[in-house]
Amino acid sequence: MRSTRIFLSNGSGFPLLEGGFPYIMEDNLGENSGKERKMNEFGKYISILFRHTQMYYNSHLQGLNIGSGQFDLIIHICENAGLSQEALANQFAMNKSTITRIMKSLEADGYIFRSVNGQDRRVLNVIPYGKSLCVLPEIQRIRSNWNREILMDLDEDGKGKILVEQLQRATENALSLSKK
Repeated sequence: MRSTRIFLSNGSGFPLLEGGFPYIMEDNLGENSGKERKMNEFGKYISILFRHTQMYYNSHLQGLNIGSGQFDLIIHICENAGLSQEALANQFAMNKSTITRIMKSLEADGYIFRSVNGQDRRVLNVIPYGKSLCVLPEIQRIRSNWNREILMDLDEDGKGKILVEQLQRATENALSLSKK
């Protein structure tokens, strides 16, 4: 059952946002409202975590000519040399044109080399090049430090691993829904 709560503020009958604009907050009122409210905020927390992860990576990657969008791809390419661009697109749930644009940029900057597959000339295999192998330890360190810090309070009792498994399932569900 949906209902609307109107919060009073400044005697106007509506709470005021910065700039004096009123808003009305909708809420599920019922016995499960606290649990439902937390589930409704799931996207907000994922968004905040994503943005701050990107900010952290970008601030620590200055000077390497790598952006946060290339970060995980470089690690994956170094760990899976010879993978095709199409396989990368599938594994990172990105469209082919986005992967192609990123690979061209990484190739131009000397991080990767793309070679035509010997069995299928339409396929480009991605091979880590000198620069990516040189920066790999540093970017792995940056990722490890970030993960350790944000999961600090969770890993003591194994909740960090459970969280990652739950997020993986949620991601798989989202990917399957977006294909429908």
